[in-house]
Amino acid sequence: MYWKKMRNYLTREMAEVIDWLSANKFSLNISQTEYMSDTDEDDSTDCFKIKVNGNHIERALSYKFLGVIQ
Repeated sequence: MYWKKMRNYLTREMAEVIDWLSANKFSLNISQTEYMSDTDEDDSTDCFKIKVNGNHIERALSYKFLGVIQ
């Protein structure tokens, strides 16, 4: 039940982000967008699928830190 509520919450929040981006003449490349979870529970991945405009955002298992330019 927890994961379903979290998925629904994140889907709604992502819709608001997309609306804000659109209103400010930006866009989000969904095909290059991923999310990370800090849980070790493997069963969460099956029920934790976030959709944005009908497209699923994939889960990333690792990331590469590219640094900060100052």
